[in-house]
Amino acid sequence: MKKIAILISLIFAAGAIAAGPGYIQMAGSGHKPNVIEQLDTDFTITDTGTGAVQLNVDGVEVMSATSAGIAITITGGAITETSLSVPSQLTADSSSIEAGTFSATSAAVPSQFTATSTGVALGTGTAISMAVPSGFSATTGGASVIDLTATQNVSGSTYASDSSVSDAELKYINTLSSNAQTQIAAKTVNASAAITGGTIAGLTSLAVPPGFTATTAGVEAISFTVTTISLPSVGFYDSDASAGDKNAEIYVNCTDTGDGTEDCDVFIQSQVSGTLTTHIQIDADLGILLKNDTLYVGSGSGMAFGGLGTYTNTAATAIPAQSTWYKYTGFTNILASNNMVGFTNADAKITATYAGVYEITGFCDLQAGNNDVTWLGVGIDGCSIVEQSSVADAHMAPTAVSIDISLNGLITLAAGEAAVLCIKNVSSSDDVTVEHATMILKQLGG
Repeated sequence: MKKIAILISLIFAAGAIAAGPGYIQMAGSGHKPNVIEQLDTDFTITDTGTGAVQLNVDGVEVMSATSAGIAITITGGAITETSLSVPSQLTADSSSIEAGTFSATSAAVPSQFTATSTGVALGTGTAISMAVPSGFSATTGGASVIDLTATQNVSGSTYASDSSVSDAELKYINTLSSNAQTQIAAKTVNASAAITGGTIAGLTSLAVPPGFTATTAGVEAISFTVTTISLPSVGFYDSDASAGDKNAEIYVNCTDTGDGTEDCDVFIQSQVSGTLTTHIQIDADLGILLKNDTLYVGSGSGMAFGGLGTYTNTAATAIPAQSTWYKYTGFTNILASNNMVGFTNADAKITATYAGVYEITGFCDLQAGNNDVTWLGVGIDGCSIVEQSSVADAHMAPTAVSIDISLNGLITLAAGEAAVLCIKNVSSSDDVTVEHATMILKQLGG
């Protein structure tokens, strides 16, 4: 019993000696073994001279201690001391001490963990109890990102592998309402789109500037707003003209610029032999001035006119009373008509479509009584009012022969009023036979 106690004490003492300097000064390398202490004839502690301390029992090494640790050698009989205290979780037998079955029943096991024979394991749970960083949410599979804040450029395959996208640039997509490529494609003309017949293939959405309206063939001007300048103008350039200069122009020149008294003239020009030349001048004082000959081409063009006529007539026009105007109704043909209200020869009148000044031409080849004096005139909507400026007369010969009467004058007609041809015998009440007659009405102005 005494030997065992001494042995255990020496084991721990030797461990202290080997664990660090300050207890026993050991001999340096190369010294012969030196007995430090002779306990009795059975136990000795020896300095080996090689940096180790040995414990010998009956001359046999049972333990050595170095700076690296303690080595124990048990030879001979077994440990039979039953009063040796064996630590918890260890078991002792006749020759050794070893670890027993681990039991954590007396140790606190953290929540979400379970104890096993070899340690602790994470148990099944919806979420472990740990702090989740800001911007993440906890799930059964781990943590998921719910928000990402970048203080510098974003890096990664999702955005830009070379870290070239800044936070400000990344925010440019903030205003997109749908797929960016789809929106770009909807507003971009196909690079290979062909222009055919005035249309651009693939052009579905093009901003139309103010003052224009979109058509299937392009855009058309509906109004212009011109910045105030002297002689404001609109120029026209024909792509067929190789020089590339202005081919036509409309400009304005105001001659009176007082507030409320402005008089402005408009000039319409086009190139003649390479020089802009005025063809029409709309003058505030003089009206429309045509600088060139006026040619009317096509049906319905030109000023309003109309004409009636009769040939080889034998029917007499009754003259019931002397010196009274009577309407001539013997026209059989419409000579011509343009921009006049529709009329027939039976009406024996020409109706004006537009109000204005008209030139009237009348002609008769007639027979009356011997020595009769016959007048020819033009009336408006009848013969109650005859334009005095459009009257002609003829004096019959003593014998019955035909005479010609012609007239030419100006009359003013309102829209819808009509011109008629009138005859009057101022010398008798003899009837008159009109063999040939024409009446032509032509508008001269408004």
